[in-house]
Amino acid sequence: MPAATAPSDGAAERPPAAHRSNDPQQLARLIRRVAREAYGVAEVRGQGWRQRLLGWLDRPTAGVTVTTDPQLRVQVDLAVVPGVPGAQVASNVEEAVRYLVQRDMGVAIDVLEIRVDGVPVSVDQRGGGPHTLG
Repeated sequence: MPAATAPSDGAAERPPAAHRSNDPQQLARLIRRVAREAYGVAEVRGQGWRQRLLGWLDRPTAGVTVTTDPQLRVQVDLAVVPGVPGAQVASNVEEAVRYLVQRDMGVAIDVLEIRVDGVPVSVDQRGGGPHTLG
């Protein structure tokens, strides 16, 4: 009998869904890492002095707030690279965060709020494009 081979798509590296943790700190670390890697993001940072200090100290959850009761709600605060449209950056971050949290953690985000330089940005899920709220 031939030996079974591991899938080459990286699925073998992720734990099964039943064993994944939904710890808010772990989710925040994953979300911050994903957001920092998105095109156009200068930094992920909070709006208050405490969150900014954590960002300067490069703390793993600075700029990301996760609550899990009763819904999974996530807020991500970004600063964008000058000259890059903030709404487009927010759209890229939202796509990447939703995808990777679902793939790696096995949970869907109920509410995801992206803030660009303190201004909430909504991405229309019906395909209408990003726009600022306010």
